[in-house]
Amino acid sequence: MRSIIGTLLNAQGRDLGLDLGTSSTLAYVRGRGIVLAEPSIVLLDERTREVIAAGSDALKLAESGRRDATLVRPLENGTLHDIRTAGAMLRHFLDLIGDGRLDGRAVLSLPARVTDEQRRAVGEMVLAAGAREVHTLEAPVAAGIGAGLPVTEPVGSLVVDVGGGVTDVALLSLGGVVSRRTLCVAGNEIDGAIARFAREELGLIIGGRMAEGAKIVAGSALPLSDERHVILRGRDARTGERRAMEVSSTQLHEAIREPVEAIARAVRETVSELPPELASDVAELGITLVGGGALLLGLDRRVAQEAGAPVRVADAPLTCAVRGAGRVAGRPGKYQAVLRPV
Repeated sequence: MRSIIGTLLNAQGRDLGLDLGTSSTLAYVRGRGIVLAEPSIVLLDERTREVIAAGSDALKLAESGRRDATLVRPLENGTLHDIRTAGAMLRHFLDLIGDGRLDGRAVLSLPARVTDEQRRAVGEMVLAAGAREVHTLEAPVAAGIGAGLPVTEPVGSLVVDVGGGVTDVALLSLGGVVSRRTLCVAGNEIDGAIARFAREELGLIIGGRMAEGAKIVAGSALPLSDERHVILRGRDARTGERRAMEVSSTQLHEAIREPVEAIARAVRETVSELPPELASDVAELGITLVGGGALLLGLDRRVAQEAGAPVRVADAPLTCAVRGAGRVAGRPGKYQAVLRPV
């Protein structure tokens, strides 16, 4: 994929949408679709704290057994806690998608909790890479646009963006965020709950990727009518030896009950506080789940139970934000109300 990306972006005026998320960074080129999907992670030299690699390259080097380096996520809980490593990571990704040279318009989808200072710093990095102009917008707004919601119209659209680090419950109308509730419970917390269950109940130490895989295969927000099973592989907590155990979807459902309930409760509380006219919009139009966490089996039905409103999972929820950013990059005039210039 990388061998053709530079060609895609070297065309004159190629507009770019970029979604900088806690778990992954995606890039969308108008007319070409998604051309980059990389984990938002860097590998740091433990002694010098210099960046060795970023994205999938960082994961490969870490898995090769390097003992002098540490994997770090520059974004945590919906904010940029390390702007230096975030900048190095972004420069690496820009190199992948155009040899570091951009010549069109760029629109960046950023977590809602990113500060104005951080937003400007990230935008200036993209300008330095050659973008003609750079705008930013909040991730829930970008996701709503990518999901096809009428976010610029005078109706209320409720988006629940279940990302890696945070869940954003945002009511969108007239191009802005009318109300929001953000909680630091999302996909990573659900994975952590599975890892804790494996250690505390099974005596098995598993990694984050194993926990995430189990969630995808057999995790559920509600009990499943057809039981599923998955094999967890890790180290025995007592002996350190390699061990594998089979677990059921019922066990995983119980393991992740607490974070799932926190997400559903946040949606219910947001809906309960809406003004009557906007609450009626939500009751009629429903609630839209976006982000990778929206793919958790039964989460839509669990949220619907709690919120008392219809819930749907957006098409390709993991890529809604980057597709929304790409759509805005192609038609900035239509979406002027949602944009923030750098």
